Amino acid sequence: MRNKLDTAQNNVLLNEFSSTNERIKVNMKCLTGFSHETFMTIFNFLNLSEDLLKKDRMPPIDQFFMFLVKTRTGTTNEFLGIIFKIASSTVSKIFNCVTRIVYTKLKCVNIWPKKDQVKEFMPLQFLQQYPNCRVIIDCTEIEIQRPCNPTEQQLTFSYYKNANTLKALVGISPSGAVTFISDLWCGSISDKALFLRSQLLDLLEEGDLVLADKGFTINSELSKKGCQLKIPHFLKGNIQFTLEQRSENKAISNKRVHIERAIGRIKIFRYFEGAIPYNSLHNLNEVFFIVAFLTNFNKPLINVLPLNSGKKNS
Repeated sequence: MRNKLDTAQNNVLLNEFSSTNERIKVNMKCLTGFSHETFMTIFNFLNLSEDLLKKDRMPPIDQFFMFLVKTRTGTTNEFLGIIFKIASSTVSKIFNCVTRIVYTKLKCVNIWPKKDQVKEFMPLQFLQQYPNCRVIIDCTEIEIQRPCNPTEQQLTFSYYKNANTLKALVGISPSGAVTFISDLWCGSISDKALFLRSQLLDLLEEGDLVLADKGFTINSELSKKGCQLKIPHFLKGNIQFTLEQRSENKAISNKRVHIERAIGRIKIFRYFEGAIPYNSLHNLNEVFFIVAFLTNFNKPLINVLPLNSGKKNS
């Protein structure tokens, strides 16, 4: 009888902060970045019940829940250990295990859509101005703790951020879905160099148009592949832009706002806030990829209906 009572008490304590707790379900969006329904969709999509072993009485679903709580809130292992009633060292082990398994699974998923798929879900504003747009790109940086090694300090120093950073290139389709996530590179790398090393160029096809910011001076590389680059105009010594240039710059800016919003969805995960400790860099690349990928499970950035639906999209 005593053993049954102990077991029941342990289950109650464990479920106080669990994905199965009704109060937690209501607040799931705040804790993980996703509604409970979306959380379950992601968990089932990843089929993690088959891959995550039960650790310290914590079922696979709560291990994934804890992973998302940590990435969304940026809270410490010590605090997670308190609320999940496990050792902080166990929190670290679970986080690293979930990261490794989820990253391996997601890397097998091809998120780069075919050209006809991009066309099918092309928003009207793009169809009218940039019907061949295949991808909108931009870079984002994550601040890291200043390395002790002078060479690493130099390689990771970003003059743009005036800090040591790691840098990634993110691409979205005109409909707003994240379709490309590069590895993280040292913060000193230029936008052009990162684009070339990311191998995004290999995915582009003749006739594709790439929408980007001024830092992507990749026109010659794209031209060789029969692709176009559309970036804002430079003044080039002129006193002011022509009316046509101002109009086009505004049009590009209006379209590029979507990549800024997409990156904003990633950076809202507070795991990336502040300087990432040096001892957390070993899997930062994987964590960034996972978070960027999972933002596609949120509501679309742009409400789009397929062209063959018979309705107009905006």
